[in-house]
Amino acid sequence: MLASKGWVPATSTGKLQTAEARDWWDKHETLGEYGERNRSVMRMPNNATPNKTPGRGDGGTRMTHRRTYEGGGVSVKMPSVTAIRRTSRENSDATIAVPVLFKDKDGNAIECDVHVTQTSPGQWHVTAKGVEDRDQARAIAESVQASLEARRVSTALTGMDWEERRRQIRAAEGSTLHAAPNASSFITGMSYNNASGLLVLEMNKKQYGYHVDRNTYEQLLDSSSPGRVYNELIKKPSKASGGSVPVQQCDTCKRFTSAKEPHRCPGFHKELKGTGAAATRTARKRAATLAARQGDKIYQGKTVEQAAVDTSNPLNVWDGQIASRVSKDSGWTRPAVNILKNGNIYEVDAEKNQYGFRGVGTETARRMHNALPSRALYESHNGAPTLSKMLRSTRGSDAIEVLGEMTSPRSKDEGVRGTGLRIHSTNLVNTFRAHSQKMTPEQVNQQMWLHVASVGGIQAGKEVRTPKARIVRTAENKEVVELSWI
Repeated sequence: MLASKGWVPATSTGKLQTAEARDWWDKHETLGEYGERNRSVMRMPNNATPNKTPGRGDGGTRMTHRRTYEGGGVSVKMPSVTAIRRTSRENSDATIAVPVLFKDKDGNAIECDVHVTQTSPGQWHVTAKGVEDRDQARAIAESVQASLEARRVSTALTGMDWEERRRQIRAAEGSTLHAAPNASSFITGMSYNNASGLLVLEMNKKQYGYHVDRNTYEQLLDSSSPGRVYNELIKKPSKASGGSVPVQQCDTCKRFTSAKEPHRCPGFHKELKGTGAAATRTARKRAATLAARQGDKIYQGKTVEQAAVDTSNPLNVWDGQIASRVSKDSGWTRPAVNILKNGNIYEVDAEKNQYGFRGVGTETARRMHNALPSRALYESHNGAPTLSKMLRSTRGSDAIEVLGEMTSPRSKDEGVRGTGLRIHSTNLVNTFRAHSQKMTPEQVNQQMWLHVASVGGIQAGKEVRTPKARIVRTAENKEVVELSWI
């Protein structure tokens, strides 16, 4: 797959039976993600020790020390936190693929790669790779993240309230200010953070914070008179409780949070561009050798045959169209096809082997984001937000679904792209019709996009082109607003 398509996805397996550290590292390298010309992520070196004393690691030096961190009924075995932090620091905070063994409260064990990136001093972004179970993937990532961020690593997982930790992280990430969706004489921008309940309003080029519930924020979004909603539901109650909340804007991510609360920039991973390339090349060659030796079965991990789509059953979709040929294609789009195989794929151009997809909600979006390579996630298509931003927007609202297309022949233009969003909201449909009676089509497009960008947490920057908005009827005979960058 690497030779033909330039990318091999990560996978996972049950506990590996290994007697020695050297064997543990070798086998984990067959589970990792690899890209052509090292454009993947840096692999954690198996010889990341400061003194470089003799040993069985690469270059004849001692192997990276592994430690087990446990608490609250779970445990994670991985290279020591000290070694990971040092490796990140020595490689300009590159994204590192770290092998881990995780055990949950029921004793279930899974081994996989996690991608870790230090986003700012003491703060890390972590993603479990190749793990299909959502709860398990989250538990692995959060356990590694908590260990990396802890001051006392030995007790990092003890007594952890995971739900509260997630809420605190989302609250600390803040929200991005967007233009007000509806015309107002004095409210020019707004943003809302679900985790903290902080609403930020820009008025007369100044920002003010208010703690309100989600329903109040949505009324402000949907109202044709946001000034009236502000005066009645926000300003008056806030005066009774002490006034507005001071807010701060991060110079790096430009997001707003309460000035009284800590802030952390949202995390992201980085493609490998030279940094750590030697360790990755060595691991990739060793993984290829081990895979060839094992044949189809690579240490009980998922094989290519197991990951393939069942071609005996065509992919039936909403409107009855059939896209069976796409399931026969190999390459890095296959993980996306496999995720979408139960529906929502339709044929666009049979000769060019192009297919579209619909109905990508929160769970499917999460799986696609974990399965696709960086080059698919972070490239913009026709002025649209990146596919990564589209997929992540579903986390902000269950009403948002992602639309896209894939080209999956044995050719150089293979790809998965985001082309649009659908918003299942009766209020937004009514707002669209109301705007259409008094605004130009271009103004309606702008207002719909600003609304969706705000709800979905998408940065509506200058690089993103305003999409075309329209009302469409789904197969369930429901009207939705569709934004398209085709």
